[in-house]
Formats: sequence, C-alpha cells, structure tokens
Amino acid sequence: MFKFSSKKIALIAMFVALTVVVNVFEINITQELKISLSITICTLAGFFTGFIGGGIVGFLGDLLGCLITGLTPIPLLSLSNTLLGLLPGLAFDLYRVFAKKKLNSLMLIIITICCQLILFGLVTVLINNYAIWDFYKIGAKSSKSYWVWATLRVFPIQLINSSVNLVMSCILIVSLCKIPFFKEHLNIYKVKDEVKEQVEQNNDQTTNSED
Repeated sequence: MFKFSSKKIALIAMFVALTVVVNVFEINITQELKISLSITICTLAGFFTGFIGGGIVGFLGDLLGCLITGLTPIPLLSLSNTLLGLLPGLAFDLYRVFAKKKLNSLMLIIITICCQLILFGLVTVLINNYAIWDFYKIGAKSSKSYWVWATLRVFPIQLINSSVNLVMSCILIVSLCKIPFFKEHLNIYKVKDEVKEQVEQNNDQTTNSED
C-alpha cells in the first residue's frame, strides 16, 4: 500500500507544501466565512500517496502552517487534520485490496463523497468545534452554550466550506486521473493483479535496457 519511493516522497512533499499554502492563505468571503481548501489537498494526498502519506500531509501541513503564521498548534486540530488525509487514503487502499473491479471515475467520486461526509461529521462538527471551544475557553467568554455556538459555526459557515471542498475534490481527483503520470505510474485505474503485472513488466524493461 505504501512504499517510501522517491516518487512517493516527492508527492508527499508537494502536498505538504500545498496544504501549508492553503492553511496560511485562506479565502475570505466575509469576516466570519473563510474558505480553506485543506480538506481538498489532504483528500488528494490520501488518494495518491496512501493513508500513511495522507496522514503525514495533514499533520505536517497543519503544524507548519501554525509555525509560519505564529499560531499555537492545537493537539486535537492536529489530529483532525491528520484524519483528513488518512481516511481517504485508507478508503482507497482498502478498495484496491478488496474490490474486484477497477477504480473508475464514478467510483472515485463515490468514495470521495462518502469520505468527506464522514469527515464533516467526525472532524468538522465534532473534533474541530470542541477543540476550538476548549482551547480558547469560549464558554467563559460567551453567554451561549456549547451546542448553540457549535450549531452557529456549522450552519452555514462550516457547511459552505465543506461543500466547496467536496466539489473541488471530486473535480480535481477525476481531472488528475486523466493525466498519464497519475493514471499509469500510480495505477489509479488498475486492480491489484494488474499493478503487479505492470511492475514486473517495468522491471523487465529496465533489465533489458541495462543489458
């Protein structure tokens, strides 16, 4: 599922850099509504580098983003960002291992939607809201209860942000899989036996060229 090849390391580094950029430079729609594409980048990282690579991207992207902006890293938020890349990567890896069908564009979209719905409930609604409420001691500064405050954050602010990321993730994943590098070298559309066969063919070609 995961090998520390030079190609994989380069991809992880690229996705970490992209995650830092989107964490530092958020899109400000209004004073309260800010769009961050970190969910999209972490989802892509999970799909294309595996669940370990996706987790690394989410964790380092959050940590480095905090260091650059001078913010204090919040452990629970670091965990949630790790899950943003880990869960899609795990779903993709499990599909590759157990599914009997090739992973086509429609299945990519279905897996993406399912993963981001789970992430919205688990990460955005539960972990992130509680982490911010607890770390900044909002309960001591506001007359609102936790559930009222969290509901106002979820609807519509977090819901809009998650919806934008869902659309962008589906578009980018399908688009990237049409690029030969992602389609062939990362075996996006191939099942396990075909991947093994292609690796053996590549090894044979390398041996012949050396001879």
